[in-house]
Amino acid sequence: GDLVWKEAKLVGEYQGAKHFGDYKRGDRDITRRRAVEDAGWTYVDFTKDDYYQRPRRIALVRRLAAELGVALDAARLGDGDHQGRRGQQLRQCLEQ
Repeated sequence: GDLVWKEAKLVGEYQGAKHFGDYKRGDRDITRRRAVEDAGWTYVDFTKDDYYQRPRRIALVRRLAAELGVALDAARLGDGDHQGRRGQQLRQCLEQ
């Protein structure tokens, strides 16, 4: 996975254009996902729109926080419109 929280048994996986355009890769991803879920892990997919579109980004952060059992500080979500700060804001919102 692209993001892994071992203690929480949580995997975050970015699904880019190659994932959707390459059958073999997509099939391998699905097979790997099933194995991870069968082992008791939770799998969260996300795409570039989940990162760049504010409502979807906030939904993703909320889902990750819920899966991790982390309370979000709404004030730290920020406005999310500053170029280059999105990743920093995501990390800040999920810090304990």
